[in-house]
Amino acid sequence: MNKLLNMTQNEIVEFLKNKAINVKNLQEDKKLRTILHQKGFKWGSGDNLLDLIHYYEYKEKTCYSIKSKVVRYADIDACKEHGYTIISFSDLDDSLTEQQKTFISWNVANPKKYDTEEKWLEAYENYILSACLSNEYSFNYFEEKRDKKHYSDMTSARHFRKMIESIKRNDSIDFIFVTNGISTDENEIREYLRKRKNQALKKLKSYNEDLRRFKRNHQLYNDNGEIKEIKIVGGEE
Repeated sequence: MNKLLNMTQNEIVEFLKNKAINVKNLQEDKKLRTILHQKGFKWGSGDNLLDLIHYYEYKEKTCYSIKSKVVRYADIDACKEHGYTIISFSDLDDSLTEQQKTFISWNVANPKKYDTEEKWLEAYENYILSACLSNEYSFNYFEEKRDKKHYSDMTSARHFRKMIESIKRNDSIDFIFVTNGISTDENEIREYLRKRKNQALKKLKSYNEDLRRFKRNHQLYNDNGEIKEIKIVGGEE
């Protein structure tokens, strides 16, 4: 959940004093404008925040600041020149860990599909090193690679996979992980979702066949000789 949602208008003004929020894509832009609109903020012109979209002027360099309960927008470089501290919109999501936020920001800024999961992890670890970020953001992949561990045996691989699945289940995330990366290509995303749908339908078919066998083998019939409806308890809805 975005931490701005739990703040009053005055608290947001104080929180964003000398700060500017950077949005990396149109989805983040719309979410931020929606939150600020709900809190009673408007553009300097007095227009509704949802009626005007300024994202296309600066795109991923778009930043928003607040003064006197009015929302202003500018290029990230201009905000830095005026002494604003830049915070990413994703950093306002308190349902994500710092490692997850870092991983998401890197992926959104560099959308790419990798040949293998290991190459995806390796690229992220190289980013952590090149950006001189703290070890807390790393999965320690290179340490295990120096020990000549096979990827399938690496703890870093298991933690990496687990983190990705956790991010996928987070409702605050708008982008879609395709196989070994994220994509902004609509056709590629559609094809990925089509394959996911087919896989899900196959699993559902297999489940229904097992359920039918279970009913038949255990003779779960009612007094009219019909197979009873049974409910399998457990698992996610």
